[in-house]
Formats: sequence, C-alpha cells, structure tokens
Amino acid sequence: MPSDIPIIVDVHCFPNIFKKISSFDRVAFLIADPKLSRDEYFKRQDKQDMYNCIMTLSNPQKSLENILNVVENITKIEYKTAIKSGFKCFVRDKYSSVEGTAELLEEHFKLLR
Repeated sequence: MPSDIPIIVDVHCFPNIFKKISSFDRVAFLIADPKLSRDEYFKRQDKQDMYNCIMTLSNPQKSLENILNVVENITKIEYKTAIKSGFKCFVRDKYSSVEGTAELLEEHFKLLR
C-alpha cells in the first residue's frame, strides 16, 4: 500500500488493521449513525432484490424487523470501535451530504481543490 496517499474507510473493517499499516493522519473512517443505518437500509438500490425476496416470505414484517435489528446492532459495534480507535471519524447523519463529507475529507487530508 502506498505510504503517501489518504485511506478512506467506508466499509466494515477493523481499525487495528490500519494501525499496523498506516498512520493516524492518513486514515479516515466514514461511519453512519446506527439509527440512520437501520432507517435507510432498504432504501439502498443494492438492497432492493433482498427486500423483494423478503416480501415473498410468510411473515415479511417479522423478517424485516429481524434484519434491521441486526443491521443496527452491527452498526453500533462498528461505530463504537471506529470512534474508540483514535482515527478521524466522519459520522453520516440525516443532515449529511456527499459534498459536505468530501469537503471535510479534503480538509482533514489537507487536499487542494
């Protein structure tokens, strides 16, 4: 991995891996508020096939609730882990925008436009 470029983490990943391969000033985690993850999970285009499949089950509402509980619980764990890691974390909430997040990342990594 190059040692002179920023690393933006927007997936489920363990911060301890980045502590081994990078410095704190080169890594930023993009994390979502756990409630937001739950509320928006099935609004994502890449989850529509799953949603459609669930809706064919005998009790789709119970299945949806179970999945959303898992999503929220996993996100809570990852959120806490990222926050406690010491790396810079940018939290997405209902007021966040792609443009705003890009500006925060540019500022953090001291990038020029």
